[in-house]
Amino acid sequence: MAQRNSILVTEDDFIDFTVSLAQRAARDPVIPHFVRRALGNSSLLFVGYSLDDWNFRVLMRHLMKQQRLLQHELYGSLSIQLSDEDMPPDRRARAEKFLEVYLSSSRIDVHWGHAEPFLEELHSRVDAARSNRGMR
Repeated sequence: MAQRNSILVTEDDFIDFTVSLAQRAARDPVIPHFVRRALGNSSLLFVGYSLDDWNFRVLMRHLMKQQRLLQHELYGSLSIQLSDEDMPPDRRARAEKFLEVYLSSSRIDVHWGHAEPFLEELHSRVDAARSNRGMR
């Protein structure tokens, strides 16, 4: 039964509301200015987040809105994601493709796999780069 004076708040509405809290006036910021600046002016690496994690979803929405404002200053970023092995393979493939396309609009690439091997490889490459520069 339709309620004339009722409203529907979707999950996206809630995320947008939460993001708007982070974008309040500079006199009363939820996220300090230097953190907001760093988020918008550097490459980011997201490790250990689930697509069901509200913190991740709110942060991604905020970054995507911010990137629309700063199209000339886009920085590439990377998100390490685990596949949902409980999901049927065809549905999982569609969900993974959706996430890749969704995040690519903000120049965020997705690496599918466990964080530990990725971080071990990253550590190895950083060590190799430091050795090559004599920074060890």
